[in-house]
Amino acid sequence: MSGCRASLDFELSGLRTLLLENDLIRMTILLDRGGNIYEYVLKSENCDFLFHHPRVKPKPPVLGTAGGIDNWWFGGIDEILPTAFPSTYRGEEYPVEGELWAQKYSCEILKQSADEVEAYLSTHTTISPFKVEKWIKLVAGEPRLRIRTRITNTGYRDFHFLWGYHSTFAVTPDHRIDMPAGKMLVEDLVPESRFQPGTVYNWPMAIDKSGQKVDVSRPLEPSAFIDEYHYTTELKEGWYAVTDSKKKMGIGMSFPRETLSTIHLWLNYGFFRGCYAIGLYAMTGYPAALHKAIEQGTCSHLDAGKSLECEVSYVAYTGLARVSHIDGNGKAS
Repeated sequence: MSGCRASLDFELSGLRTLLLENDLIRMTILLDRGGNIYEYVLKSENCDFLFHHPRVKPKPPVLGTAGGIDNWWFGGIDEILPTAFPSTYRGEEYPVEGELWAQKYSCEILKQSADEVEAYLSTHTTISPFKVEKWIKLVAGEPRLRIRTRITNTGYRDFHFLWGYHSTFAVTPDHRIDMPAGKMLVEDLVPESRFQPGTVYNWPMAIDKSGQKVDVSRPLEPSAFIDEYHYTTELKEGWYAVTDSKKKMGIGMSFPRETLSTIHLWLNYGFFRGCYAIGLYAMTGYPAALHKAIEQGTCSHLDAGKSLECEVSYVAYTGLARVSHIDGNGKAS
C-alpha cells in the first residue's frame, strides 16, 4: 500500500483492535487488553520484531494480585503502572506489571489521510487514581511509531509510582542489545541469574558466578535456562536497540531520559514458562517493586490533579549490524 491507514474495523481473538499502517510498517494494538502493541511488522522483510508466546493467545484479562499479568502474558509491548513487581502501597496490593495491562481503552481516530494517521486512546486504572491518555501517530515514509502519553493523578492526594513501557522482543543468538548504559545493577530477587544478586558492572561486560567475564549484550541459547533482571543505574541517553546482526535489521526505542531515566533489562533464556525472549523497559525509576523504589527515593510521584507527559518512538531499521545511536527523531545509526 501507499500512504497511511487507521482502522477500528477488526478484532483479534474477540478483542477490539486498532490497526495502524503506512507504506513501511504495520501494527496491531489491542484496545481491550491494555492497549498492548501486539504486532510491529516491517513490511519489506515481513518481520514482526515482537515476542509472541507460543502457547498463550490474546484473551480478555482479569485484574488480580495473584500472578498479575503472568497467566495473560503473550508478549508484545505493554505499559507498566504503578509497579513492575508485586508491591503493597498505602494498604493496596498491586500485581506484576500493575494495572494497565488489564484495562480497556476507548479509541478515536483523530486524523486519517495518506500522509498521516493519529489515534487518541484513554482509560482509567482501577486501584490507583490515574487517567491515562495516549496519542499514537504514523507518518508516511517513516518506519516509526510515535506515542505521546499523559498520566494524570485524579485522586485527592499525592501518589508514588513507576511507569514505563514493557517491551518484549523475539531474539536469536545472532541478536545484540545496544544501549548507552554505564553502571548496571543485577536484581537481588531472581536466583536463576548467572550473576550474584546485587552485582554491579559496567555495560555490557560482567563477571558471572564462576568468575568468567561475559558479554550481557549477546543473547544465549534458550537451552541456557536462565532468568535475569538488570537495571541501568547510569543511562547516558534515552534509547536502546535490538538488532539481528546477521540479517542486519532490528527495532529500537527513543525516549526522553529526563522522564524515563532507566532501562529494566529482562533476559529469559528458556526459564520462564519455556519461553525465549528479552525485555527492555524504559522506566521512570527502579527497582521494579514500588515499595522498594519509594524507600530508595528512585520512583516518580504526582501531586493531586497533576500530570506527567512525554513522547516516545519505536523505530524499525535495516542495514545495521549494531546501533550506536537513535536520535530524538527515531533515526538509527
